[in-house]
Amino acid sequence: MPVIGNIFGQQISAPPTKALGSYVVPVKMGIEVEIEDFGGVVSDEVNSRWNVIPDNSLRNSGLEFVLKKPLYGDVLESAIKALDETLSSSSFSLSHRCSVHVHIDFRSTEIECVETFFMLYMLLEPALYTISSKDRYNNIYCPGLTHTTDLIKTAAIGFASNDMHRLVTSWNKYTGINLLPLASLGSIEIRTHSGTGTGSDILEWTQILNCIYAASLMLSVEDINKVSSPQELLDLVFIDELIPKLMCDNLLRYWNSSKLNLIYYNLITTVLEDNRTAEHTAGGLDNQAVTELFRRS
Repeated sequence: MPVIGNIFGQQISAPPTKALGSYVVPVKMGIEVEIEDFGGVVSDEVNSRWNVIPDNSLRNSGLEFVLKKPLYGDVLESAIKALDETLSSSSFSLSHRCSVHVHIDFRSTEIECVETFFMLYMLLEPALYTISSKDRYNNIYCPGLTHTTDLIKTAAIGFASNDMHRLVTSWNKYTGINLLPLASLGSIEIRTHSGTGTGSDILEWTQILNCIYAASLMLSVEDINKVSSPQELLDLVFIDELIPKLMCDNLLRYWNSSKLNLIYYNLITTVLEDNRTAEHTAGGLDNQAVTELFRRS
């Protein structure tokens, strides 16, 4: 099967072969860090790794620090630590407008890997928002999937029909998981994390996303559908030192809701598969039938 970069006509360089530093697998990531009220001096090392961009969506000398190119492993870790040194010696503030966005490179992966990543995100979303800030779940810039169930349907139709162009062009940027950059950059953007100027927070967040990406390479759709408990899911996806952080009250409390999102997703793909072809039915999916099946579940 073609990989994402081939589907969208992107240049694909050979993916990294060795994970360096505190990451599970080598995958390139781009990072955007937003702050407000900045008062300080940006070090030469930060200027060499990050673009420092005034951002009109922020307030009072708001800045966005954007990696100049996607990095991985110990080089990514070094860039995060350099930013931490600058921000720890500067004054700044954070508000609901600030966030940390991470782009994960999917150019060399097949569609099923993107789908399994999306499904894992659905199940893990309550824990991810707990770590990154519960307030982000209702933030207009990155609402959770339970607030945007139409996008679950959009994803199911796109993946069931292998129509990534339709999926991406139908996506809404302002969600916790943003699939739009697949078309332009070959990346999935994770927008759930609140603003922070602490390097250890950013580093931990990239390690968490790295584990989910690694699991998406190894697990199948069937593997994910068989997961029966939060503990089983965490054991499948994360290294031991991250599991206690992710095993939070919200993951347990909203586990059934996350599973219902997954059931809804699977019901739509089942309806498509039960018709003659996904291409024939994708434009006219029977919403009433899906809703009725969802209620019965």
